[in-house]
Amino acid sequence: MEIQPQLIGILNTSNKQRETFRVYEGITDSQIDQLISYTQSDPLVSKFTSDRKRFLNRDMFTVWREKKRSIYTLADQNGTLAGIMWFGRKEISPSVVVHIPRKSADYGITFAIRLYQNARGKHLAGKFMRFVFQAFKQTATYQTIPHNGIWVKTSVDNLPAVCAYRSLGFKEVSIPDEKEKIVMILEETTSLPIQ
Repeated sequence: MEIQPQLIGILNTSNKQRETFRVYEGITDSQIDQLISYTQSDPLVSKFTSDRKRFLNRDMFTVWREKKRSIYTLADQNGTLAGIMWFGRKEISPSVVVHIPRKSADYGITFAIRLYQNARGKHLAGKFMRFVFQAFKQTATYQTIPHNGIWVKTSVDNLPAVCAYRSLGFKEVSIPDEKEKIVMILEETTSLPIQ
């Protein structure tokens, strides 16, 4: 039996249309199908992520979900998936050359965000991330995983993502690897900006 996602907030766009999006903890069955479809058809997702493999089909999604991710979704007024964020327990790989004040093992939480075509260009990335980070920090999952910060790995040429992460306080701590990916961290002591 599917657990229904819980509505945790509402975000408004700052464009002229003043669209409303809803933030949920969890994902619906129909949104899983949309996620799989977007993953296979969205050129930006293909270019910057490994989601085509991760979300190839329902079986692959189930394997991924079984890793106990904390999943948050962004949906338009019709419930159509507009974005997804997740957090997972994972340390920075020791093979990544990072310049951080602690051991890479001290960063035990990673996250990812995707905004799909119906949400892009509407200034939602920062709002969605700030809202979800605040919600996630209140969870038992966040409070029980040993960590000194949250990290993300992103393509160095995905400038919208890099800028969005920087606006939240993430700092680049690695040089680009062979796939042109960099690691950015948000220290536990960093307060998220309000706006």
